[in-house]
Amino acid sequence: MQEEHFLTSLAQRISSGTKTSLLEWVQKYRLTDKGKRFEFSTRPYLKQVYEDESPHIVIKKAAQTGGTEFCISRALYFCDDAARPVTVIYTMPTDSDIGYFT
Repeated sequence: MQEEHFLTSLAQRISSGTKTSLLEWVQKYRLTDKGKRFEFSTRPYLKQVYEDESPHIVIKKAAQTGGTEFCISRALYFCDDAARPVTVIYTMPTDSDIGYFT
């Protein structure tokens, strides 16, 4: 049901030409691994990162602070917002890093 709602909403946005920001998109569509809406109340420091529309962003951070979630969200947003089909490849430095990612 959520997938159908997402696709309907996406089709309406594309046809209307309405563009949302990454922050708005995440708050509307992004779910956590537990199926809940992604929210910034537990990580308010990330809100400014999600609001930044610079083409290149460098984040100096500690482990487990939401950096990977930001990168995933940005990639998904890019795919959703693209005017034509796109492919995104998410790579890891080593094979063992994939285990931590999944």
